[in-house]
Parts: sequence; structure tokens; C-alpha cells
Amino acid sequence: MAAIMKRLSMGKGGSDAQKAFKDSLSAEAVQFFNDVAQKPFSQQAVAFLNAYWDEVGDQADFIFEAAWETMKYADMHTKGVSLIHLYDEGVDLDFNVGLYFYEHLCKRVLDDPAGKKW
Repeated sequence: MAAIMKRLSMGKGGSDAQKAFKDSLSAEAVQFFNDVAQKPFSQQAVAFLNAYWDEVGDQADFIFEAAWETMKYADMHTKGVSLIHLYDEGVDLDFNVGLYFYEHLCKRVLDDPAGKKW
């Protein structure tokens, strides 16, 4: 975990307020980010949790039980897949699918009786 945190925090210096995210990272950190971004969603979530465990580790159950399940079904919906055994996990979302995911995650947490757990 320390290595991941180090990789993500290795900036090039200068004012980060005027830089894009990518511009504030070292070449090694950009490569690491790009490598993670090409992994399936579940592996991206693991890399995120490894990098930010101190900040969000207490939300790991929510990330995998609620957010991941919602993400999976949003991706399946986009691909027109209704059976889980036919699902091929994706690696990225377009903006509209991201909104679809967010809307359904909010409904799951706020409207669904099972969401009261969160």
C-alpha cells in the first residue's frame, strides 16, 4: 500500500491549482494510473482502496456490496446483458453511464429498504 500511495503522490512540483491531474504526476505515476485504468472495474476498486485505505477503508463494505453491485448492473444494462454469467466486466464508463450508475446507487441507498444499512 505504501508503494501505491507513493506512486500516486509523486508530483512534478509547481502549482497544482493550475495543473490538470495528469500534469501533477510523475511519469511513473502516470504510467501506474494508466495501468490501473485499463484493469476491470473490480480491480480498479481494489487499487483505489489500497491507495486510500486510511481515508476510505471503513467504506470498503459499501464499495463492494452496494457500489460495485450497482456498477456491475449499470455496465450490464449498457451492454444489453441480462444474465450475469454472460457479463464481461468493463474498464471504463462514458458520462451517461456514470450518471445512470450514480442515479441507481442513490436510489439503492436512499429508497430501497435494504439501503438503510448504509
